[in-house]
Amino acid sequence: MNIEAVTAFKDDNVKQLVRRLVENEGTPVAFKDRGTTVSTYGWEDIGARDHVADGNCTWTIEEGARLREEIYSVFEGTFVENRDEIGVNVFPARCTCGTHTDMTLRYLGSLGDVLRFVLGVEDGGIEL
Repeated sequence: MNIEAVTAFKDDNVKQLVRRLVENEGTPVAFKDRGTTVSTYGWEDIGARDHVADGNCTWTIEEGARLREEIYSVFEGTFVENRDEIGVNVFPARCTCGTHTDMTLRYLGSLGDVLRFVLGVEDGGIEL
């Protein structure tokens, strides 16, 4: 692994941009049986999502949180194959009032999408 690439992601400005993106655009994940798998019929934690969506609370990503790119299988219908959905999961997060703690927030998009946001690239390409 390239040591310069690893060092770049330790930059506090990069971390703050990624935090802001996931805190503002992320959706809480509901895991089955308090595990690591999600339902193919829907992975969103509706109660936690609605709690923050009402405008009285926001998400906060905890210090030392981990970011992982995950692919979930999503049900599309009885007579078609499931759709694979790529997203970036960050754990742990909490709502600012403390009602929801130890949550995973999911940003729909690839790690490449996150990198384009951090670099401020809007046309989809990265200038080298």
